[in-house]
Amino acid sequence: MDSASVPSDAHEVSRMNSSTGKWGIDTWMLEALPLERAVRTLDEAGIECLEYAYESFRRFEKEGTIRARIRALLDETSTCTIEPSQMHAPYGDLDVQLAADDESARSQAINCARHWLEYGNMLGVRVMVFHTVSRAIGGELSAAQVSDARDANLRAFKEIGRIAIDVGVKVAVENRLEGTYGSRPLDLLEIVSADPDALGVCLDTGHANVNRYVCGEFVKEVNDRLIATHIHDNDGRSDQHLLPFMGNIDWPLFARELNAISYHGPLILEIPGSDHDERLCLNRLGLARELLSSGLLKDGRTA
Repeated sequence: MDSASVPSDAHEVSRMNSSTGKWGIDTWMLEALPLERAVRTLDEAGIECLEYAYESFRRFEKEGTIRARIRALLDETSTCTIEPSQMHAPYGDLDVQLAADDESARSQAINCARHWLEYGNMLGVRVMVFHTVSRAIGGELSAAQVSDARDANLRAFKEIGRIAIDVGVKVAVENRLEGTYGSRPLDLLEIVSADPDALGVCLDTGHANVNRYVCGEFVKEVNDRLIATHIHDNDGRSDQHLLPFMGNIDWPLFARELNAISYHGPLILEIPGSDHDERLCLNRLGLARELLSSGLLKDGRTA
């Protein structure tokens, strides 16, 4: 199966411009394809920009071959014009390790963050997305726990910000799915204040919706600190990673607020494909292209 298998007139579709920024797709959608093919397929489909998913590199990191794989990827996609706007750093274990009391474990986590910023620089991405660091997941936090979580995040991202400036890649701090410190706009604004020149906000619309935040209002609160996005929908009960308009997010309001803050950064559809079924991946890409070309997500219009 090759890039010609992308549904509809992929090779003729014009680049999808929006006054609210550049629309793109996360490579997670094409996980079943070798990464080089995934990038070429997105490029040939007329997608303006992409985010490199952590899942696209996780195996190579474990094998210790990630730098060689990046060099091969760059060589094999050298003629592509799609912009590599964002990359997702590791998450889960790294979130906890960056907040560790054990200085050796925390130092190793900071070194891991440095490596991923270097990978991003090799790939030419502008922004590396990190989750907030985590002391506790879920549940109500006491005032002391909130203060501890804030201090852990400020400490970690102050260090990561210094590395980011040295490496030449900005860091976007993503709102958490769990309803704990790091899920609110105010939390993110506190964190990025640690180094405003190096740090900004990544709004994950699905995470915000699960935590009962109106995505348009979230945009208004973080305002010009917004530098990256993860765009997907859900019914407000769980992190379903649906295409926009398949859940209950108010997309026209979201688009209007992006316009209001003059956001011109990447708008990345973070929709999963399959790790084994190429046809499923390509079908999702086809549906995403139809949505983007329809104009439904542009300028607050619903039709």
